[in-house]
Amino acid sequence: MHELVYTSAPKGLKPGSQGFCTVACSVGLPPNLMMRLEALSSYRHLFPPGQQSGSVNPVVRSHLILRVGGSDWHVLSRIADAGIDYTQRSNKIAHHIVLESSELPPAGPAALLACENRFFSTWNGEPKVITKSASFPQIQSQPKICKSWEKNTGDAGWGGVLADTVRETRQVNLIVTPEVDAIALFEESLALLSHDLRWQTTLTTYYTRLPSGVGCRWRCIMAGSPEMSQIALTSDAMIIDLTQPLKTPVPTPLVKVARSGKAPTAFLNDRNISGLSATIDAERQYADQFESASKSQTDDTPVEMVPVSKPGKKAKTPKRTKHEH
Repeated sequence: MHELVYTSAPKGLKPGSQGFCTVACSVGLPPNLMMRLEALSSYRHLFPPGQQSGSVNPVVRSHLILRVGGSDWHVLSRIADAGIDYTQRSNKIAHHIVLESSELPPAGPAALLACENRFFSTWNGEPKVITKSASFPQIQSQPKICKSWEKNTGDAGWGGVLADTVRETRQVNLIVTPEVDAIALFEESLALLSHDLRWQTTLTTYYTRLPSGVGCRWRCIMAGSPEMSQIALTSDAMIIDLTQPLKTPVPTPLVKVARSGKAPTAFLNDRNISGLSATIDAERQYADQFESASKSQTDDTPVEMVPVSKPGKKAKTPKRTKHEH
């Protein structure tokens, strides 16, 4: 397990770094992986921080898979508004927790992302190297009535509709408002799937943009955001608009489980999903090509050799836009 925390600070972990920078990371974090995690740390405020409306800025909770060094790394991220920084400008904080394939708990990514206390929401201390990461709590995630889906759509079966998209490897755009507890929706839908498929499903509760070479299947898009204009560009993607009344879904086996909470006799797994393995292999090949093209830009300084910058150095005010970093 690796971790990285990225926010605005007068002094970062790397010598001379300040403004938006890494303030904490695990000892031994591969440099290529560190660079990719920093690139995942962007955030767009919907409302200016410091105002009453700023308290409802959405929180990014995401599970993405990075292909680095020929291996798949599962990245659990929490990225959110962090008030005002030391320059009196808008701030954010990103905390990434990275798991190898051998470290994946059966509960799945959404259940872990719901563990709010496991992620940093503020950072006020000195930069540091994390020598030992705390483990996630033991969580059981079993099929149950999808009550969050029922609350938001009037029909718990819609939790099964989302789970069914794994069979077709379709991208899904969920149109939501900041008040929707999107991670609860994802957790209910993933609980209908087998353990391996839970971890093959990438997702985010607040989609704005992603770096090249990074894919995401389940995307929550804020109603009225610029991303709304891009939805129609993906012709084969499913759109689930939670701001509008939805029709009664077709009663597939997973839709029935979402309504009843009773587990099926056999979980949906990758042995009976046509095309899933081929899709995953294609995504890995693309990610490997992207990594090869990016290696020339990588700082090869090993993390364990990076000293903390000396105190007393006057911090310069970073130049950046007001609401997007």
